[in-house]
Amino acid sequence: MQQKTKMNFYKKKILRREVLQVGLTLNAVMALSAAIPALGAINQGVRKPVAEFDVLKYGAASNGKTLDTKAIQEAVDAAAALGKQSRVIVCTGHKYLIGTIELNGSIEFHLEGNAELLESTNPDDYTAQAAVFVSKNALTISGTGSVNGRALEFMSHYDQPNEWRIPKDWRPKLFILTSGKNSDPWWGLREAISLTAILRNPETKVGAIRDVVIWNIRGKAENSVRINGCKESWISNLQLENVAVMLTFWTACAGNLFDNRPTTAYSGIEQHGNPGYYIRFADLVRLKDCSVEWG
Repeated sequence: MQQKTKMNFYKKKILRREVLQVGLTLNAVMALSAAIPALGAINQGVRKPVAEFDVLKYGAASNGKTLDTKAIQEAVDAAAALGKQSRVIVCTGHKYLIGTIELNGSIEFHLEGNAELLESTNPDDYTAQAAVFVSKNALTISGTGSVNGRALEFMSHYDQPNEWRIPKDWRPKLFILTSGKNSDPWWGLREAISLTAILRNPETKVGAIRDVVIWNIRGKAENSVRINGCKESWISNLQLENVAVMLTFWTACAGNLFDNRPTTAYSGIEQHGNPGYYIRFADLVRLKDCSVEWG
């Protein structure tokens, strides 16, 4: 039997309403893990661009087999040089095999229609620990396309006693949004969306995750949407709008666990009650028009 819950939670008006303005002070990692097989684009975008840069015109093969990192990066760099919310168009109807793309400058990165960024499984195609690496502020990611993390292809085997899949020695993340240092490795366990700021050890210097908007996400996962800071670093001023998640199981995992490893400051494996949205050590969090189904 399915249950559906609509959620509206207000504490304070969000300071920034841009679609995804990465105005972050982020020395801790905010990474969306490649454990999600395909992630819908983060918003629809409403701002009229000054200029458009079509990745096909920069030589993208767009066949899902030929590496398109260079063509897409050249379009991004050209848009960033102009700035002023120039738009990079990743055209609909195509799949683009990518390694690391670095998004920078005041641009809009637009995944048009059903455009799909497909993560490469070759470590040599990456210059960072994620397929999309965001290194500057004032960036917008928009559209209805997706980023396919190819999760199962990065797993070595299924651990029957513990009922989870064990990753290979190397696997990329989907996104790293940071202006500071990345904190890798971090496991995670099938969360739909995971924003965590957790000390690696008691001596760790921790940064902050704040002023983030995530808009128009739909998908399914085996674990909660997780917003989890720590006593030393609360997540602050976060808005999730029109986020629809179905929690269901398609593996043999028993669920109800968060994997915080490799931390030694907190419990490595933590049990929970499988809520749709798990919020802890966070304030000024707003959920607007969000829903969760248990399938």
